[in-house]
Amino acid sequence: MSRFTLPRDIYYGKDSLETLKTLKGKKAVIVLGGGSMKRFGFVDKAVAYLKEAGIETKLFENVEPDPSVETVMKAPR
Repeated sequence: MSRFTLPRDIYYGKDSLETLKTLKGKKAVIVLGGGSMKRFGFVDKAVAYLKEAGIETKLFENVEPDPSVETVMKAPR
């Protein structure tokens, strides 16, 4: 049996996106539904901040709400 737990820290407010620069890790996946986050430039900023932290980042786009097992299995690894 395996278990995956997500951290429960939520950062918000002015300049909170920049917190990504301070994260520790090697790889990240940004999961996106529609395209508004990308259209408004938030995804590019997030990827740049993660790169600055030395974290390899992949995008997983067009994920439906409450994704199916099939969608989850297509996620980048």
